[in-house]
Amino acid sequence: MYKLMIPLFLLVIVGCSNQPSLDEKIISLVEENHEITDYTIVYSSEEHLTGIVAYTTSTKNQPDHSMQISYFEKDKNEWEFKKNVNCESKMNANLNISPSIYCGKLEPVYSHLTINGDEVRYFEHKNFEFWFHISEEKLEKIKAFYPNGTYEKWNY
Repeated sequence: MYKLMIPLFLLVIVGCSNQPSLDEKIISLVEENHEITDYTIVYSSEEHLTGIVAYTTSTKNQPDHSMQISYFEKDKNEWEFKKNVNCESKMNANLNISPSIYCGKLEPVYSHLTINGDEVRYFEHKNFEFWFHISEEKLEKIKAFYPNGTYEKWNY
């Protein structure tokens, strides 16, 4: 009898804790926005209690898909949206509340980027390379490296 109750108890516990995944959370948020006519999730990453989702959106007024990054934190086993930033330009940021999110479209003339000496994270979409970095600091030392090893400093 006890051998049967333990698996049954575990099945009930697992079944009751069915919180939306990070991708499901962003899908529900995007679909609630009635201005968005189309979207595609491009990249998703969960680390500890934080999550990043990169996705494209289009609207009636802007039919071209625009790359967005949303930042989430997990609270009580549920993903909570914190901030968003558009990543279509060379560099953009959302510095309103901590942490800061930096992102952009990596231009082909650069081989890679570093922020405060750390390599940024990359993902690809439709032959473009996008980058992002999450930081507790607002003023960052951003370096864009050329293939020959020289670099230029970017300020935000």
